[in-house]
Amino acid sequence: MPASRAGRGNEVLFYSLQGKSGPVIFVRAASLLVFLSLLASTLGASSLAVQVTVSEGTLAVGTNVTLVSGGVVFAEKKAGLDGYARFSVSDGSYFVQLRRYPYPLHVSLVEVKGDTSITLTMRQLISYANAYGQIFGPSDFSNVTVTAYSNGLIAKRISANGQGFYAISYLPEGNYELEFSAPGYSKLRKEAFLPAADFIDISPTLQKTEAAPTPEISIAAPARAEQFSVIEVSLMNGASFLSGQSIAVATPSGNLTVTTGSDGKARINVAVAGTYKFTYGNLAAITAVAGKPPTKQPEPNPGPVEQPIAPPEKGQQHGQGMDAAVVVMLLFFAAIGLVAISIVALRYMRKGRHRK
Repeated sequence: MPASRAGRGNEVLFYSLQGKSGPVIFVRAASLLVFLSLLASTLGASSLAVQVTVSEGTLAVGTNVTLVSGGVVFAEKKAGLDGYARFSVSDGSYFVQLRRYPYPLHVSLVEVKGDTSITLTMRQLISYANAYGQIFGPSDFSNVTVTAYSNGLIAKRISANGQGFYAISYLPEGNYELEFSAPGYSKLRKEAFLPAADFIDISPTLQKTEAAPTPEISIAAPARAEQFSVIEVSLMNGASFLSGQSIAVATPSGNLTVTTGSDGKARINVAVAGTYKFTYGNLAAITAVAGKPPTKQPEPNPGPVEQPIAPPEKGQQHGQGMDAAVVVMLLFFAAIGLVAISIVALRYMRKGRHRK
């Protein structure tokens, strides 16, 4: 629940949307320091004369005029017969609060530089919502903005002054998200209901944006690899690939250079066992390559092969020659015997015929 403090008369309207007491205490402590510094420098300071009217030329005598700086009431007076409330202040920014029944609270942001005189007119028929406050955190408020969002759309945007003070006015009553933005600081959004004819004090503290870490270049290669394989070395800049970069390689066979491709990687065939060192600038990666015997190729299967007939030995050739001669002689004698038998048979047949 937001802490709030609101009041009329001599009370200070205070509205805070801090979810924790820590930031609230910090803001109030800072505001107290501002108040004390202003109080200490009052002697010999500038003068601020605020004239209050209810219409042009009509003085608002007796109006309560309060000066607020950093959420702390600095001084409070009533407008005199001439309609003026006069203050002795230091140069700086102040919120001037005007309270007069039945008029709604009126708040104006005033910058004092030397003796300053202003005229503020109160209007009874104000039906707009307003917010004001001081932004803490940045030391330079030259580009600090306050934006009011309604239903996700920008309703109004203003710039804070040089001390971080702002006043955003003339908004329709309703729920808003006030976004506070400063270079180098995280944007802060606060939800608030801004009622009509009233001012809400919202004084946030912005936190510095943590700087994004600078990407680091890294080189990587496998710690071990086998001979006859391919080593892949990669070069990265954070999460980005570094392409087209030359990497020096010290190999057992000598030195060479490889270049990274579009994927930030370079590749090298390792035909020799040993240590391979990859160097890019002052970065290095080392791969140890273990020796490996070459893989034997399987012998082709030629299929069945006809066995050649071995030539006979000399002894076998001589024996076979003898056997052949015997066969020839036997055949020869058999032929002679057949011829002889044929002749005898023929003669016998002839003798038989003569006898008849």
